[in-house]
Amino acid sequence: MKIFRLFLIPAAVTFFAVSAAAKEEEWPMDWLLGIWHGEGQLMRAESRTVLEARRVLDGHFLELSYRADMAIPDGESVRFEGRAFYRNTGDGRWEGSWADSGGELHPLAGTLTGKSLQTIWGTPVTKLGRVTYRLMEDGRLEVVDEIMTSRGGWQEFGRNIYIRRP
Repeated sequence: MKIFRLFLIPAAVTFFAVSAAAKEEEWPMDWLLGIWHGEGQLMRAESRTVLEARRVLDGHFLELSYRADMAIPDGESVRFEGRAFYRNTGDGRWEGSWADSGGELHPLAGTLTGKSLQTIWGTPVTKLGRVTYRLMEDGRLEVVDEIMTSRGGWQEFGRNIYIRRP
């Protein structure tokens, strides 16, 4: 039992020290963290959007929570929500999963370049999309959503500009 305690206590101390250090170190996606409010177009409708980006699960993952309220022609509003979890896999690569209020679940494969994250979502068998999050020089965030067409090209279906809220 003493041997077990001699091993367990240093292992636990090391684990918690490493976890605390991971939370405090600069993170490649710190520029995206926070609550962002945006306006723009989504699926040919005017949209008001909220994007919240935060580190979760002891700092190992980036969680993006997204909500869009779209004004449709008859004057009503339609809400769409989604959530993504990303994990840093090194060398600017991020992988994860997306789930949304439409009942869809997609794999994510992102590439981080400076203050821009471009993510391919879905699969060629189901549907394939691309979203780009780019921090602009003035501190606003531009998010562009695209879908792969049957002809093999990208077609934009959403563009919103966000301002970070305190």
